[in-house]
Amino acid sequence: MSAPHIEFVEIVPLYAADGGLRASSGYRFVVSDKSVMVEIHSIAVWTGKGQMEPDDVKVAAAAFLRIEAENYGWDRLPDTLVLNSAAMDAVFNRLGWEPRFPTTT
Repeated sequence: MSAPHIEFVEIVPLYAADGGLRASSGYRFVVSDKSVMVEIHSIAVWTGKGQMEPDDVKVAAAAFLRIEAENYGWDRLPDTLVLNSAAMDAVFNRLGWEPRFPTTT
């Protein structure tokens, strides 16, 4: 299956079982006719320069969705994907962005 149209829908707060806010946000996309949530851990949006810009987070979430589609297949994507710090590093690499925390020599 070729890559379908991906449309960003909204950012939603995520809640724990006790009703408190979780340390993550949900980025909802529509992939063809299916809703897919990319749960982004709050720590994953931090870099050595501070917090990522909202538009960059959206680009990273969409890129992560595409990476995961390579693993699962577009027609078998789970309803929720989790973008943690390690996965965000891979996304930065895939997008050709400067590393989140560059090493100095």
